[in-house]
This record gives sequence, C-alpha cells and structure tokens, in this order.
Amino acid sequence: MRGLDDLGRPEQVANEFDVSEEIAQPTYFGGALGDEVRTTLDQRARAWNRFWFHQGYDLGTFNAFDQVLRIGMRAVVETHPAKPHRFPDSLEERSKHLKMAILSYGAYFSAFYELFQQYVGGGADVV
Repeated sequence: MRGLDDLGRPEQVANEFDVSEEIAQPTYFGGALGDEVRTTLDQRARAWNRFWFHQGYDLGTFNAFDQVLRIGMRAVVETHPAKPHRFPDSLEERSKHLKMAILSYGAYFSAFYELFQQYVGGGADVV
C-alpha cells in the first residue's frame, strides 16, 4: 500500500489517472451521431446495462461491486413483493443506484483498509 506525503495526502495517486475524450472515439459508439448515441444509451439502460465512465481509485474493485449491486438491485426492483423501488428510468432514480454503488465501495475500503489507507469513502458528495 502507499504511504502519505508530508501533508497527509496519498503519495502518487494523481499519477494513476488518465484523461481522454472517449465519447468522440469510435471505440464505444462507432462514430454514431448524438441522437444515435442517446438511443443506444437508453436501450442499454433499459436492459440494466447502463453505460458510464468511472473515474477514481481501483476501478477493477469498483466495477465488481457495481456489477453485483446492479444484479441485486434488479432483483429487488423486479421481484420484491412490496415493490419499494421502481426501475431507474429517471436521473433521480439512477442517482440512487449510483449512490448505492459509491457507498458500497466506500464501505469496502472502511472494512478492509486501515484508516490512513482509505482513499475512498466518507459518503457520496456528488452523484
């Protein structure tokens, strides 16, 4: 694990990030126009396979939690007899699901890492 610098910040975390323009690349949408991308994104979201970009620390772990939580929330939404949740078809509902993923990821760091190694956690400030 990494240590902290003299000011208490994680050492070298910033060097692990990369910046790129992905939507304009053909990798994900094959050069589709805006309306076509929007349609594709809508179709994927309705199939519980939403598309988004994650940024942060240890994305492999975050993606694993996100995938499992998506499956779990789908089961809750579709099979819970009391129907306490609806399909995330609005920004407000999608934000709740994203918040769940972020908070679960923070709980992972809280449970498995020492306090000075918890690079993620403390809530979901911006969703």
